[in-house]
Amino acid sequence: MRVELECDPKQSVSTRFSAKGHIEIYGPDFNASVQADECHKAVSLLIDKLDRMLSRRSKMQKAKRHSMNTVDLAADVNSTL
Repeated sequence: MRVELECDPKQSVSTRFSAKGHIEIYGPDFNASVQADECHKAVSLLIDKLDRMLSRRSKMQKAKRHSMNTVDLAADVNSTL
């Protein structure tokens, strides 16, 4: 996991601090960025966003693993007849 924090005093107050995060895992990598008026708030928003991305990926993989494919369903129906 890589996190970058930036402070640009030339930006407006509401977008002065930006936080960027990058997570490298098996499969597609995750990139997220947020902007906020305070540094700690930007980090907190970034953590929440990355957490949502990871939990969504986990739920999608579980759904894929537990769902029956149409080929499997057809084979089950034919074997019972």
